[in-house]
Amino acid sequence: MIPEIPASHKIMLPAQRITLIKDILLDKKSIDTSTLSDYLEVSEVTIRKYFDQLEKEGFLKKVHGGAVLNSEENIPASSAKEDALSHNEICIALSASDLVDDGDSIFIGSGSLCFALAAHLHAKKELSVVTTNINAVPHLQKAASNIYLLGGDIQNDGDGFLYSGGPSCLQQLSRIYVNKAFFSVDALDMNAGITTNEVFQIELLKAVTQIAAQPVILASSHIFDRIALHRFGPLQSFPLYVTDNQIPDSYKNYFYSNNVKLISAYNI
Repeated sequence: MIPEIPASHKIMLPAQRITLIKDILLDKKSIDTSTLSDYLEVSEVTIRKYFDQLEKEGFLKKVHGGAVLNSEENIPASSAKEDALSHNEICIALSASDLVDDGDSIFIGSGSLCFALAAHLHAKKELSVVTTNINAVPHLQKAASNIYLLGGDIQNDGDGFLYSGGPSCLQQLSRIYVNKAFFSVDALDMNAGITTNEVFQIELLKAVTQIAAQPVILASSHIFDRIALHRFGPLQSFPLYVTDNQIPDSYKNYFYSNNVKLISAYNI
């Protein structure tokens, strides 16, 4: 049985519905059209259109009356790092992946959320990816025609995820431009703003905002109302955040008041 969507979350964008469908199929492996139609409160015609899109991406296979998750040979095998991702991280990654279009040039930062995004880009085509996320490279090879791993000192973020850092990374970024950039940070607070525990991450954030048409922060709800050591700037320094549906209402109101776009993944 699929859990009921809270009344406050009934109004969703098509991209959010597609994220939900992906999440349901990853969990249930199959779903029928009528059940999904009732669940999302849209017509069966709309559901079939979503199925058409996801079938083109290679995510599912349409069957009579519904859809099934695509066969395992077409789904990348999971790694130990991917198996360790939380459900919230996967939901955020799926929502963020909807922002990526075939042929995009993108930057992917370090950490588990950016790794989760890389692991869920396998249906995309002809991407050009710039990254500091060493663990993400094997996943990116499935979707990217060009991968540029920034050189520099190899660092460990404390959770076992490796990334490249140092002045040489910043020098290389100064010669690059991307459509979209995805970054995660350590803490978000209305008063302290965006903060991290590493000075280099602040410098990288500054560089990324200069070389990306659309910079995006990926943030789990547990980092809100927290403050780390080094400050980047106010929350509105970034125009778009992707988070989970457990973000405090006070932050939803703050983002709305400051014209910051918020995409909230629906955790089922």
